[in-house]
Amino acid sequence: MLVATTWDKLDFLKLTKDIMTEVLGETPPPPPLNPMSMHEPGMMEDLVTNAGFKEMKVSHSSYPFDMGADSDFQFSMVTILVKDKIAELGAKAVAEKAFHDNKDKYSETAADGTMVVAGNTFKLVTAIK
Repeated sequence: MLVATTWDKLDFLKLTKDIMTEVLGETPPPPPLNPMSMHEPGMMEDLVTNAGFKEMKVSHSSYPFDMGADSDFQFSMVTILVKDKIAELGAKAVAEKAFHDNKDKYSETAADGTMVVAGNTFKLVTAIK
């Protein structure tokens, strides 16, 4: 039996992109470890079918990311895929400012500082060989 998930949408990556646009001065390429690499409609289903699996079931669900109330932790989570590049460029201050300037576009922050990024959806695929 195969059980697999892929991301359909990750709003926190839009925030990461905004941060890196500020850091680089231009639109960045996708991160080297790209969790959205399988998001194209039908891509996962075709791979599963071509691998000989049968009785495939697909469902989609949302998954909000609770980033907690600590601003440093929030920044670390949003920049986890690009932290090495930010460090290499010595651009942490620029990245942190861009994070604070843009985070409200993609998240909601409660009175206690808890940040939740709600616009995330994933696909669950199950199949039998």
